[in-house]
Amino acid sequence: MHDPRISTALRQLVDLGGDEPSRGRWSWAIVGLERIGRVRLPAPAIEVLGVSAGGEVWARSSRLALIVRTQGPGAAVAVDGRGRMFLPVWLRQAAGPARQLLVGTEAAQGLVVAAVGVLDGIGDPVGGRTPVIDRRLRAAVLLAEAAALGLALEDLIAAHTTPPPPAPTLTEHINLIAPTFSPGTAATYNSYWRLAAEHLGDRRLTDITIVDLHLVVADAARRAQQRRPGSTGRSSQETCVAALRALFNLAYVAGLIATNPAAALTQAPTSPEPPTRPRRPRARRAHRRHPDNQPRS
Repeated sequence: MHDPRISTALRQLVDLGGDEPSRGRWSWAIVGLERIGRVRLPAPAIEVLGVSAGGEVWARSSRLALIVRTQGPGAAVAVDGRGRMFLPVWLRQAAGPARQLLVGTEAAQGLVVAAVGVLDGIGDPVGGRTPVIDRRLRAAVLLAEAAALGLALEDLIAAHTTPPPPAPTLTEHINLIAPTFSPGTAATYNSYWRLAAEHLGDRRLTDITIVDLHLVVADAARRAQQRRPGSTGRSSQETCVAALRALFNLAYVAGLIATNPAAALTQAPTSPEPPTRPRRPRARRAHRRHPDNQPRS
């Protein structure tokens, strides 16, 4: 009966290519690693990559192996006319003292290069032991991918252990982003930003909720009604909502807040503005004929 545990290393290598393999689909070979970090590819690999006379291929690290294909993504790697190519440092180290590597070739998937140690994951369960993935090899792959991004081990540790800085207060955020708006937009929104700062200026952006913003919008409508008796303040509500959305949209895009409290912000239901009574056009008075207005003959 098939032991489901017999999958650790081989399945991970197969997963690099994508689909589940059929028997005989992959061609496997073990090659030696030269001291300068170079290997000679087997004939099937040279044929699949189309580099019989040398050329350029694309390689990238993934899980426990190096994937080599004729097109990206990855880094460009040269193959000389004798089918030899240099390997990254982490894979050279993974080869160990035996300096041997496992090369798998498949016409549609390209080339997979891994340390022969991954075969231990197949032999262990057959012999009755629980397979163990080589953690050192995983760490080597991780460090190689980090180095390709210009990161060192200290950077990875710092990113994991250093807490993120606190979010700015609303007043600090307004002072920072206000100059980025056009003069016309800033002039329209500025009074509503000042109103928001009056209510929530010392609160951090991460602590502000949609309930807080609704209170600011309601206050904007109330002040508009005080300035213009008979008005519902609807126009001020709409402009205040737009100003707050602009404020918090930038904070969300910049990663200062995880959720945007202004995204679902709407105007409170109000009755429509009462229509203004149209002024009647002034009727022209008919020119009255008067004897004095008659031309004299």
